[in-house]
Amino acid sequence: MRHSKPFVVLCLAASFGLAGAAQGPGFSKKQWQALYDKGTECLNRKVYDKIAAYFAPNWKHYTPAGKVDETGNDPARLENQFAGMKTILVHFDVLSSEKKGAAILVHTHFIFSLWTQPRHDHKSHHVLNVGLADDTWSKTNGRWLMSATRTLTEKPTMDGKPGSW
Repeated sequence: MRHSKPFVVLCLAASFGLAGAAQGPGFSKKQWQALYDKGTECLNRKVYDKIAAYFAPNWKHYTPAGKVDETGNDPARLENQFAGMKTILVHFDVLSSEKKGAAILVHTHFIFSLWTQPRHDHKSHHVLNVGLADDTWSKTNGRWLMSATRTLTEKPTMDGKPGSW
């Protein structure tokens, strides 16, 4: 189960990255939601080659505890994390967006419902993570790419039992 948290983080960032890849400041909440929905579709179908392309090379994830994951846009790690999941059902609600200097900050509510591949115990496990996140998009080489995800709150469970990874 130790791979579930990085997987959730990568998926979250990847979906946000897809949403911002071709768009810029000034989008309405409805327009942002439509873009997030497209990213979610790729996530649910495990199309990681398309998702990985939308990470900024220096993408970072900040946990609620203040830890920093500096994965960047490593498609091999993303592919490895997808391999551990049998089923992925993800949903994002865009709460708001705002311009912050040269960047865009998007506030979201997320739900990840994941079923792992059977492991050493020959069982699939249900991982559920619900929370709030802020995503920062920056313009890189003329495209809006996901440069950071800050998870504000999260409630992870595995097989209905609270925990953290």
